[in-house]
Amino acid sequence: MGYQRFPVAGRLRGVVEHVWLVESGVLVEERREILIPNGRPGLAVALGDAGTRHDPVRGIEWVNTASVFGVMTRPQVIGQVGRSSYAGVEFTPWGLGACGLPALVDEVLPIAEWVGAEALAELVGELRAEAFGEARAGRLTNFLTNHLKTTGPATGSATGTATGTATGSATGAATGTTTGTTIGTTTGTATGTTTGTTTGTTTGTTIGAATGATAGATAGSASGTTIGATAGATIGSVGRGGLGGFVPEVVGEAVRVVDELRGRVAVAEVVAACGTSYSTLYRVFKKCVGIGPKQYAEIIRFYDFVGGLLGGPADAAAILAALHGYYDQAHAARDFKRYTGVSASDFVAVRDGIAALMHGRSVQDE
Repeated sequence: MGYQRFPVAGRLRGVVEHVWLVESGVLVEERREILIPNGRPGLAVALGDAGTRHDPVRGIEWVNTASVFGVMTRPQVIGQVGRSSYAGVEFTPWGLGACGLPALVDEVLPIAEWVGAEALAELVGELRAEAFGEARAGRLTNFLTNHLKTTGPATGSATGTATGTATGSATGAATGTTTGTTIGTTTGTATGTTTGTTTGTTTGTTIGAATGATAGATAGSASGTTIGATAGATIGSVGRGGLGGFVPEVVGEAVRVVDELRGRVAVAEVVAACGTSYSTLYRVFKKCVGIGPKQYAEIIRFYDFVGGLLGGPADAAAILAALHGYYDQAHAARDFKRYTGVSASDFVAVRDGIAALMHGRSVQDE
């Protein structure tokens, strides 16, 4: 499997954390893998055979043809058969709004409904015309830049006679990098950072970053299962000033605080760090991200918790056994939600839903 990640510049900084590409050979049998939410929406365009995406709790399935994916509040299962080739992006938590889209939560929006079937067909043609690499990523970057809202909220002011337009500019970088994502490879796969482009090939089990690996997690041609979680990884925090002028600073600051503390922070502390009131933060945060700051912290905490639980290479059976074992030990503890980000009952529902999709049975049946 080939995987590359590219940084973004210009007006996309503060809107997109990175662009990613993935490509592999033909998968004869369907391969299903687990994708752990990381608080980021994403976009994926299939350039080969489209895979599927499943919500294990609601029993809903989507086709991974060309879609925008909202922030996930629970793990999902993705499947792939045939030739896997995708181009996609991982947005910042508020990135959809900068593109004129609603803040989606556990929802999928076909790109054709956003830009029209003709514009989508043109994009797919341009992506396929470029070889796997920087030029292809550049095509997707140009597409997104052209579909940004005209301007974000102005962060400067004009004095005297108006001789220009005061617009927000990105002075920092919302890097959204995942450190320590290179796990469980057999040939030394490296993940990219926002300071350069790194490529890698995978012939064994890989643990991919959620959302950014919407397709990447399904693309490996080797035997084993790729888990869509970053074990031991840290969510990339949002740099100060790197908001691109498309979101209130208070939202960016709240995301930064939660990310840096891996979700283990009380909402009152986030409010204090932002210098605002709870009602104001909740209202603005939910409008921009689609969920409140408390739920966002729970998602990040769960993401970090699962990574720590795995602690290294793992296939689907291993992650399910680990989740089952942890529940047996901690389900009666008062702080279960404090450490996992979800209630004990929700934890079981997600775990068993994943087990049913992956193996057609509950782990309790084993």
